[in-house]
Amino acid sequence: MATRRGFLGLLTGFAGGTALATYTSIPDEYLPPREALPPEIRPPETVTESTTETTGGTPTTTEFPEDVRERAREVGLATRDAVVYLELRAGNRYSVGTGWILDDTHIVTNGHVVAQGGEVTCYTADGDTLDVELVEASQRPDVALLRTTDDVPATLSTGSAEDLDRNQPLVQVGHPGSVGNWVISLGTFTGRTGVLGTGDTLKTSVPSAQGSSGSPLVTLDGDVVGLTYASTIERGRFPGSAPEPTDDRVRESFRTNSAALHVPIERVESLVAEWS
Repeated sequence: MATRRGFLGLLTGFAGGTALATYTSIPDEYLPPREALPPEIRPPETVTESTTETTGGTPTTTEFPEDVRERAREVGLATRDAVVYLELRAGNRYSVGTGWILDDTHIVTNGHVVAQGGEVTCYTADGDTLDVELVEASQRPDVALLRTTDDVPATLSTGSAEDLDRNQPLVQVGHPGSVGNWVISLGTFTGRTGVLGTGDTLKTSVPSAQGSSGSPLVTLDGDVVGLTYASTIERGRFPGSAPEPTDDRVRESFRTNSAALHVPIERVESLVAEWS
């Protein structure tokens, strides 16, 4: 078993990581009460699908066959029971993230989710809380392992990221703060990439946002094949190139074409085995 260290000591120097912890400094009187009930769960029939923006600026939804959408909903609902909501407090800093239950004692999330340290509250979908402690965390790849001695409501099975096919439908369940909690989202596998020295990374069109970090990426068979840790704008410029003005449309809202990034499950399992 890896020697357990404090949150802050464990993640010293983490600011150089691929994805940074997102937190907000809030006066204590404005922080959510510690005894607050867990966030509201989105209606079970809702599945968020990947979107793109056309040349004319009209957002369109990726068309999935009805049977794929229904299967995604079924898988998402089954996955929810093993997905947790992580709430972290350190002084007047407050942040949230997603995690998922790997087995009877371990919960997987991102290193940057726990980077600020402090007190962790772990909510399950049925409103219970689990006592958790940090086992270990990694900067690259962006993985952290929590341990609990409480009874867990469910666990997730793992599959193989090596077997993914391009355009294969994939499901994610997490807590994108601007959308809701235990949100089921659907997209496709678009390939592999290496981002800022992170090595092999899965790239998908699955909708993700702040709060999705730590979500499981799941096949339509219900097997976890990746750990969500970031998203990137597909049409951004390369560093060092001169920025150019966009067209002259007046926009009343933004719809970005982004890709979600995920640590392959094989790398996650390798670290879990090393740490436990």
